[in-house]
Amino acid sequence: MQHQSLRQNGTLVDLSHLRQTIACFDWTGPTGRETYRVRLRYSTHCYSRELAEGETLGEDACLIETSPRPRVYCPERYGQTGRLVTMIRGLFEKPTSKVSLTHERNWTTYSLYQPLGGGGQNRYCAFFRIRNAALQTEDQGPHSLDMYVESAYVRTDMVRTLRSCPFGLVAHMTRHRIPYY
Repeated sequence: MQHQSLRQNGTLVDLSHLRQTIACFDWTGPTGRETYRVRLRYSTHCYSRELAEGETLGEDACLIETSPRPRVYCPERYGQTGRLVTMIRGLFEKPTSKVSLTHERNWTTYSLYQPLGGGGQNRYCAFFRIRNAALQTEDQGPHSLDMYVESAYVRTDMVRTLRSCPFGLVAHMTRHRIPYY
């Protein structure tokens, strides 16, 4: 998905950092060293929020999606997208980074931080799915994966998970169709 920049209250909101990209990384797993080529895409949910039950669309709201439920631009979520891109890039730079399988059968990673106002720790969580790409190279080149970041937002509570493992192992399990659960 290629995100188009948008205007919110006369201000340009640049979404170019969330454009589709390709990243590569190496992983040494049970079958030896493997190279992965990953097509990375971000959902609009990374910078929008769903309208609350009974909430009406304000005149200054920027509608992002209409189906299945309306979503509007969220400045707070957008403000964290720089952190999101850095977190995801970190998975490719250090594939030994731990990720966790959620009960929704997607993966999550997070970074802890303390909000400006003090108080307890918050978690900026990113949720993603990773699959084998439909097209693979015929030769022994990198194995192609498709990674879709479904959502990312700040949470004050922990995400319920089933297991955790290194990101590189998730790529290995995906490539070899090894069940996660």
